[in-house]
Amino acid sequence: VIPVRMAGNAKMRHVPDTGTVQIEDELITYRERDDHELRGCVRGANGTKPASHREGIILFWPDECRREVEEVKYLPNLCGYYVLDDSPGDANSALRAMYSVIREVDSDVVNRPVVAGFGSLGSLVNFSPGVCDIVMFYWYPVSDMGYDRLMTSTHTQWALTHMRKQVPGIPFLGVYQAFDGGS
Repeated sequence: VIPVRMAGNAKMRHVPDTGTVQIEDELITYRERDDHELRGCVRGANGTKPASHREGIILFWPDECRREVEEVKYLPNLCGYYVLDDSPGDANSALRAMYSVIREVDSDVVNRPVVAGFGSLGSLVNFSPGVCDIVMFYWYPVSDMGYDRLMTSTHTQWALTHMRKQVPGIPFLGVYQAFDGGS
């Protein structure tokens, strides 16, 4: 059994009733699910190695991702994939797995770029090699406490330096959001 906690009061409505989930490098099949757990789990599916995993890690459904990319990859106006919107929690392994699936499925088209968005320094825990092709910062320097001009200069420089130590030369996009990000 794998207990699953959803953010807020969300239910697992969009999770397949049976299937395969990926946690870090391990694939696990499950026979059934309810709103709080996956049951009938078989560890180490498809030759992966069973391992212990941290609490709070975000799960990834590779088959569902594969189907979704297959559905959109031939759209004429699709110019890339956006894989992170400052997701709370430990999403790093899920992002690496998603990147891998996108690269595999989209490779027969044009290998569109994969962009990961980061809105705070705290979200950098979800960055590592194999997460994306382009880093996008979208910061909120305006809050109920006023304008934080350091966020657009010092914080961005620090974050980009930190990221480029892990992935030298990673391209960067910046989106300045001049509204209260705390609302």
